Amino acid sequence: MDEYLELMEEFASEFGEAQAEDEAQRFVIDSDAKAEWAIRRIAEEESERDRLMAVCQNEIDRYTERKEAYAKRCEGHTANLRAMLLLYFGTVPVKETKTQQKYELPSGSLVMKKASSDFKADNDKLRDWLAGSGLTDYLKTEVSPKWAQVKKQLSASKDGSIVFGETGEIIPEGCVTIEEKPPKFEVKTK
Repeated sequence: MDEYLELMEEFASEFGEAQAEDEAQRFVIDSDAKAEWAIRRIAEEESERDRLMAVCQNEIDRYTERKEAYAKRCEGHTANLRAMLLLYFGTVPVKETKTQQKYELPSGSLVMKKASSDFKADNDKLRDWLAGSGLTDYLKTEVSPKWAQVKKQLSASKDGSIVFGETGEIIPEGCVTIEEKPPKFEVKTK
């Protein structure tokens, strides 16, 4: 309500009119002069909004640049140490699991993620193949593959084709691809 009163006072002072003390009196645009004042007021507010938004965007850009610089600086300062740790990792006995090799130290651990592959589906082609093969149990009611269930049935043969385990059928090319993941070395700090 205070903003309303301020606007009324501003308008009244611009047009030399005294503001009524009665709050029940409402501001009404009933002339070209009042309409012009309202348009100028809106333009001022929009101009101030645009200025403040530009200031905010400049700050966001500045912090984004600073963030990227910190990340590059950290990478530059630690790249040699990470390389030496990778060499050291090759000389120590590691605990090995199906997916990684790990060497624990008091301040952290050295981890080598093993190369892996992951199935990626082209949902349209896979849906068409499942429907055409009568494997509708693996389709959602929206007629798209039940990827989690289908993926469990997939295996890659030595020749690179992908086999659907339940039926032993080779899935047509393009329905599913295999994405190879290279080994990844990580240094995890505690």
